[in-house]
Amino acid sequence: GAAGGAGGAAYGYFGGGQASGGYTAVGERITFATGVTVSHTDHNTAAAEGMGGCSDTTLYGYTIGGYDGAAPDLSAGYRTTFSTGVTAAHTDADQSSADGNMDGGSDGATYGYIQGGGPNDVTDRLTFSTGVNAAHTASGCPQWVYGTAFSTDIGNGYIYICGGHTGAASVLGNRLTISTSVTIAHTDADMSETCSGRQSITDNTAYAYHDVGGNSVNVDRITFSSGVAAAHTDSNLQYASHGGCGENSDGATYGYMIGGGSTNVVADRMTFSTGVFALNTDSDYTVAAGHRIGFSDGNVN
Repeated sequence: GAAGGAGGAAYGYFGGGQASGGYTAVGERITFATGVTVSHTDHNTAAAEGMGGCSDTTLYGYTIGGYDGAAPDLSAGYRTTFSTGVTAAHTDADQSSADGNMDGGSDGATYGYIQGGGPNDVTDRLTFSTGVNAAHTASGCPQWVYGTAFSTDIGNGYIYICGGHTGAASVLGNRLTISTSVTIAHTDADMSETCSGRQSITDNTAYAYHDVGGNSVNVDRITFSSGVAAAHTDSNLQYASHGGCGENSDGATYGYMIGGGSTNVVADRMTFSTGVFALNTDSDYTVAAGHRIGFSDGNVN
């Protein structure tokens, strides 16, 4: 539910992506009880990469914006109804300015946030009670940055927005306060190395894990009790080419980083009780793709 699923998540959804020869519209869905990923055409969206996404954790998930190789970028919003698993165009969720290189996150109950862009600097807030998306400058990072990774700490009331591209890959740590929807710089959450277009997962209780390595295996861990990020080699990925992977999590037992690049289907799965990743072929994509957006029906990241 709103507190991040607490094991109540049933499915994770992946949309769009950069595939061999272009872009894919094919959606995929992972069943958390089995860890198996399959093609799920009911979740098809635009054939594009770099879309933003978020979930209210109970009723709907959203996929917004993106880049399809042509100008201008996309602004279209899509909404996934969790009770049916069906995704459809939802114009109320359209991005305030057409752009790609987005990422997103949510507080799991009231608002979702979509941020990024290039060439535009897009910061939108989606109100879950109405399904309406609109520009919201206060929740934007204090720097122009895109290709960030969001991770939500429900218990302490923060969303971390880390890394990203500011003309070059950066280490930037930023933090949004959920009660005010305001984002400020938070240097304690700076990444250990420059990164852009990376992803993150969270266990909803103690830690968030950020893929920072590009085509390496490196992972940083944010400790929620302190708000501090640091390299955490015990949580390094097993596969070294996850740049631009898709992420998903049941918020209790396992988190996933899958694919990355246009030829990669490989799934790394973290067991949250140990903080360790292992390859899990049952969770591999059916279509090789990178820069996919992931969200679940019972968890914020």
